[in-house]
Amino acid sequence: MGLFSFFKRKKSYLGVDIGTATVKLVQLGKGKEKPKLEAYGELQAYGYLERPNDAIQTSSLKMLDEDVAAMLRDLMKAAGVTAKRASMAVPVFSSFVTVMEMPLMSAKELAAAIPYEAKQYIPIPLSEVTLDYSILGTKTYQSQGGTAISKSEILLVAVPNEVVNKYARIAELAKLQLDALEIETFSLARSLVGADKSAILIIDIGTRATNISVMSDGFIRFSHNLDLAGGEITKTIATALNVDYRRAEEFKKTIGLGVSPEAAQIKKLISPLIDMIVNEADRLINEHYRKYNKKIERVILSGGTANMAGLVDHLAQHFGVEVLKGNPFLKIEYPPVLEPAVKDLAPNFSVAIGLAMRGL
Repeated sequence: MGLFSFFKRKKSYLGVDIGTATVKLVQLGKGKEKPKLEAYGELQAYGYLERPNDAIQTSSLKMLDEDVAAMLRDLMKAAGVTAKRASMAVPVFSSFVTVMEMPLMSAKELAAAIPYEAKQYIPIPLSEVTLDYSILGTKTYQSQGGTAISKSEILLVAVPNEVVNKYARIAELAKLQLDALEIETFSLARSLVGADKSAILIIDIGTRATNISVMSDGFIRFSHNLDLAGGEITKTIATALNVDYRRAEEFKKTIGLGVSPEAAQIKKLISPLIDMIVNEADRLINEHYRKYNKKIERVILSGGTANMAGLVDHLAQHFGVEVLKGNPFLKIEYPPVLEPAVKDLAPNFSVAIGLAMRGL
């Protein structure tokens, strides 16, 4: 468990990120120029790697609502959380996100038309999901006859009602006022990209899944979830080297794709898995270029596996652009005592910080 509590203020807001093998939270308050870190905490469940049924969630929340809420209450108490209002993240694999085009129309007409259009994109009945959308802008095409045709680009988000109800129940049991549920991709965008209008690729490598997104002009244009991530990489190392999962996790982080003499064996083991992630990223980059004629200018890594030795250099060589480990702490004020730890903490807390920023 990692946790700290700092300055307690009345107007504070909490971000809660419930992952496959961890629960993370961040409390932010008003700072002088940026939001100020007041408390943070993390509970890790290493048992998931050895016993998949111990996962907090996979395609849906597997643990009982009461158990997750109890974990959250314990973590809040240990971290010294005082905020009662919160936002929570919904994993990409528990949601549907797509960009669709619609004829130009009034806001009222659009609101009425969205549910009908959404049926083409959502694989389950609309009665079973909660829909949300935002207008990304207008895209103009030239017809074969030379006439300009303009359409609205709509970002459509749908979350199964079952998932919405579970998070609402967890918040209630944890005695929190749940202000919003947010797809974790949007929380990442807030904490890592902000107002930057560049074309940016975000690769978020979690424990169970990797989410790859392309942003440009300040909006998420493409997003895809890959059912392969840090947990699978750790398992591969553990099985091949016959070591326990904690040891394999340490090998992944400290040796990984590095250039040390002992790295060759591990690099050979995990390179095929990294290549699968890279290939999916290439596909999204190409789709983005075909549709918007914009090249990716930068790659941002997030998630615990972002700390893997050699990964940044490996991806920079492949993509040919700057690759950075995302650092949401750049957008908040935090005590100087945390500075030595920020490098390791940053990729893990990007979602939670983005959620907490939402409420300030």
